Amino acid sequence: MSFEVGWETKMYENRLGFDVSYYNNTIKGQIAKMDVPTSTGARNIWQNVGDLNNYGIEAAIYATPIAQRDFEWNIRGTIAHNR
Repeated sequence: MSFEVGWETKMYENRLGFDVSYYNNTIKGQIAKMDVPTSTGARNIWQNVGDLNNYGIEAAIYATPIAQRDFEWNIRGTIAHNR
């Protein structure tokens, strides 16, 4: 199950903008490779380790400081926090 909501805004003829989003994602029945003692006759096994949940927020700002007929310069910066 996954959920995401966000807001994006552009202004000044799309030369400046920002984007903010929040997400929440749950994976049910996550399967992972687990190491086991070699005395069991195997090196590792696949095991259901339970549910995995992550959520966070991401923000970005972008701009086009120079826009000419033959040249365009675009920049973008992003920051995120995930738990």
